[in-house]
Order: sequence, then C-alpha cells, then structure tokens
Amino acid sequence: GAADPITSVCASETNVFVGKQSGAILRFSLPHLGLERQYTVRLRPHTLHVNCTSSRLAIVDITGSLYILELDAEDGKEELLVHIEKKKDVWDVKWAEDDADSFAIMEKTRLTVHKLTPEGVESEDPIPSSAYISRFKDLVVTGVLVDEILAKPEQPDRDAIVTYETSLLKETRETIESVGLTEATQQVEQIGNKMLFRLVAEAALEALDFEVAER
Repeated sequence: GAADPITSVCASETNVFVGKQSGAILRFSLPHLGLERQYTVRLRPHTLHVNCTSSRLAIVDITGSLYILELDAEDGKEELLVHIEKKKDVWDVKWAEDDADSFAIMEKTRLTVHKLTPEGVESEDPIPSSAYISRFKDLVVTGVLVDEILAKPEQPDRDAIVTYETSLLKETRETIESVGLTEATQQVEQIGNKMLFRLVAEAALEALDFEVAER
C-alpha cells in the first residue's frame, strides 16, 4: 500500500519480482501471479535485475551500491545477500542470457563484466563506456549510446550500437592464433562455454582440421 510504496520491478520467464521501499522483495509466479516467497533486505531497492534461471537477483540500492540476492537459499540464512564491494554509482545491470553466473554493469562511465564463482566474484578490467546495456550473450555485451540516438532520432547512426567482447572471448581467440587449436580446445573443454566451442570449431574448419571441428 501507500505506506510501503513499490520502488522497483523486474521479470523473468517464470517470475515477477517487486521491490518495496521497506526492503521487502516479493516473488510472484507467472502466469498466475501467485505469491511464492517474500525476501527482506536491509536496503531500499532502486532497481532489480533477475538472472536467466531466476536463481539470483541483482539489486541496486538508492546509493548506487550493488548487491546479489541468492533467491534459492534456505529461509533465514544471513548469506542470502552478497554486497559487491567497492561498487558505487552503478546505474545499469544486465545478466547474461546464457550464463546464470555472469553479469555486466555500468558504473559511472565504465563497463565491467563479473562472474560469480564459489570462491567469490571474478571481475574483468573495466572498459570506458557510457552505453546502456541492451544485451549480454555469447560472451559479448551490446550497448546503446542513447544520447547519440536522441541527437538524431530520425536517422540514428549505426555507431550508436556498440559491442564489447569479454576478456575470455578475446583470450581464447588469441590462444587459437598464438598457440594453436589443440591447446585452445583443451582450455575450452575445461571452461565448457558454447560460444568458445563455436569459436574453436570455426577456426578448425578454416584450418581444415576436421577432427577438432567435430569435437
């Protein structure tokens, strides 16, 4: 009600999440909008962002700090909420469409890709950017320079759409070129990412290495 207004909403294919000023976060099922669960966080959610499996929620509070809420953790566990340290002035978050552990954020004029691991958060080097993140898939972040589009809305420039490859994608390409397919294939098999398998397979076909391409 008016005593505890809604501050943020987001949705996945299976759920809708509603953040309230008090720190209550309500999880509703789709399509029937039945209340499945309520979480309580000690902050005021400004924006909510759910990952591709509805297992984690990124929360940006009114100060621009970033938190990750583990949605499937047991009730009453304090470690439900993880603060992503030293992240201030976060204004955009996008989870990968094909990886429940990876997300990209905009912080001031920097884009950073992060991956949640059992050991903690792995962060790539920040990239200078002021784009709004429209998509994160296949280890590539796509951004939109909204100011450039608004400057020429009738004839938007193609350069207003920008793409950034993650370090993992760049490094795998460099490994293929510098060390060769065999070592690159071994690395990719350890990581197990579909986009990297595709990259190795395409390089193998170009090199007419059909044995590696089949793998």
